[in-house]
Amino acid sequence: MNAPFKINRVIADINHQKIDEKFDFFEIAETRKDKYFEFNASLLDDLVTDKSIRAVQFHGGKKVYVMMNKDENNLDRIKTAKDKSKDADYLSCNQVSSEDVERDHRLVQLFFNGLFRSEHPKLSYNNVGGHLYCFHPKWIKRTKNVIWKIPTLDVKVNWQNTLSLPVCTFSDLKLTVKKAESNEAMAKIFDKPQYVYLGNNTMRRKNDSDTSQVFVIGSPGNSKVNIPFIKLWPATSFPESKMGMLANIVEKFNQDYCSLIHVDFVSIEDYKSYNFSKDVEKENKAAIERALSNVSIKILDEIDDEKYDSKNECKRIQKAIKDKYHLESSIGKRPDKEGINISLIHEPEYYESTGEPDPHNKKIDGISIQHITLQNGMQSLEESISTIIQNALIKKDLQNQQITLFDWTKTNLAEAITFGYADKITGTKFHRYYFMDINPDGTFKITELEHDAFNHEEYQKCIDIFERAQVDKRSKEAPAEGIIRDSAGNISVIRGSDKFTLPDFATIKEKVDNGETNIKRAATFEEYYSGCMNIKMFEDCGKTYYCVGRKDKNPSLAIPRAVNVREVQVYEGEPILFEKLLSLMSVEFVRNGQLTVVPFPFKYLREWVEINREK
Repeated sequence: MNAPFKINRVIADINHQKIDEKFDFFEIAETRKDKYFEFNASLLDDLVTDKSIRAVQFHGGKKVYVMMNKDENNLDRIKTAKDKSKDADYLSCNQVSSEDVERDHRLVQLFFNGLFRSEHPKLSYNNVGGHLYCFHPKWIKRTKNVIWKIPTLDVKVNWQNTLSLPVCTFSDLKLTVKKAESNEAMAKIFDKPQYVYLGNNTMRRKNDSDTSQVFVIGSPGNSKVNIPFIKLWPATSFPESKMGMLANIVEKFNQDYCSLIHVDFVSIEDYKSYNFSKDVEKENKAAIERALSNVSIKILDEIDDEKYDSKNECKRIQKAIKDKYHLESSIGKRPDKEGINISLIHEPEYYESTGEPDPHNKKIDGISIQHITLQNGMQSLEESISTIIQNALIKKDLQNQQITLFDWTKTNLAEAITFGYADKITGTKFHRYYFMDINPDGTFKITELEHDAFNHEEYQKCIDIFERAQVDKRSKEAPAEGIIRDSAGNISVIRGSDKFTLPDFATIKEKVDNGETNIKRAATFEEYYSGCMNIKMFEDCGKTYYCVGRKDKNPSLAIPRAVNVREVQVYEGEPILFEKLLSLMSVEFVRNGQLTVVPFPFKYLREWVEINREK
């Protein structure tokens, strides 16, 4: 029986009557037709200086919502605060009930934001700019006791009731200005709200009398700070991960508001699963061995310099190939027209600094050459060799128009199926459209869809699928990653979504709090990490979704990123039998050892486009 798993769609049990008995709610709205609240509006932070205000909520648009502890003088207080705004004449202020707060997700967000008035032994909360930012002391970046970055998690519930935890970094103003790439960028930095850091790991808006270090939202030079999705080694580091933080937030939320509002996440119990088993792994390995059985491998020394010991580096490559694939290879200077060529070269920066011709840009018609760089590729040689061999075999398949890295007959597809991909034309908003028609025996043909009188309707469909979400932001659809068309003409579209799967973070937190450290056993992973493992297809709110997690043969105590959920959207006709295509993501030759997140024919399409782009 499949172990249930949860996704990040929030379900809230709301008692509006009890909420309205304890809190007052106010809506401050921008009344000008073409104006919206600014993200840097000081009003958003001025409001929370009044301790009777429990929370302020704003994620964009024309409305700000305020939640206050019940008091008959609240309306006058809100109006007084509103009148201090430079745009006061254009702002309306009305008291509303909890049911009048536009959409339930805004009400849930208000209660999350209200946690900043709570105390917690492991967390610090901040309601600034209408958001809830959560801090952890271990995340703070210091140099000799001088703080230069304060990463936080921005706890957000969107209009579809899905929760996200993006990293938002408060950075030292002076450092941020120093890293600005232009005067225009510098001006934008000074236009941001400025904050000071308080001793309890929280922030507040800077006032005129502050002389403390100043922070602004953003990372200097656009450098990113990553907070791991799950971290369990040592077990005490779990609260430092996103899921550890979420476990504490949800627990605190339900404790503080127990009789008023309770939140949980949607549980998926009925789903199709395709597991990466040892048999699948053996099949993948056997397919690569078969593809290599009649292919020669040539190593090209394009450095040819004793200073860099390039001859011995080529021998290292030769040995790595033999160790991994039990194959002999040769070393030389001329490429093999029929075989796989691995060229040892420098990084591009070397050729830029020396003025020597860059082999990266050298192409020989009809000959496939894969590069491995001395500075980086040789540092992780086994991984580099795997990637090179797999990419070379994909190119061989493209030349021969036959899939050899996967036994296509195992899909049990009795008729041809088509995969479609859009490649954006550089410097424009337009795309070129490519299709891969795959026959039941694994032979295929790739063509570009030309726009003419004979296929105008099909071309317009592609524009509608691939460009509508990018042009019409009101559609709130994620960009299309590809389309699938069956022989009957039914079309389905793969789109991203803002959903991701969740482990059983509450149980993990309980075990960590109780001092348990062995949370890596396979049985434990299947029970608590089901949503993060293997390939799954399910329905939610009448829509079809799928997700591709980690292989369960070697679970890790650290998972850096969430398992994203993608939607399979019916565009025209009947639903594609996507269940038959789940095995197309159980291959390791696309992401070098990891499962691929879209069916692998899209990798073939991307490679074909890259090879033929100049043509």
